[in-house]
Amino acid sequence: MSEFNQFLLVLALFILIDRLVKPSRPRKWLGLAFLGGGLLGRLTLTESHWLGFDLQLVSLFAVVGGLELFFRRHRFNPDLWA
Repeated sequence: MSEFNQFLLVLALFILIDRLVKPSRPRKWLGLAFLGGGLLGRLTLTESHWLGFDLQLVSLFAVVGGLELFFRRHRFNPDLWA
């Protein structure tokens, strides 16, 4: 699979997760899980591809997506914006 297709697939997956997970507590824990898994993957992966996917690219998106979910966890909470 080409890098461009992988980029689009992983980007679409994280946008879908961002839109579907609305309560702040699951967003926080999912963000921390993505952040931890992405950092662990970036530091420990020796193989760069698995089943055609570039694992370094997926790890990078997991870190960025985890940070986005964690820092914007109150995005759908209307009480904080009133």
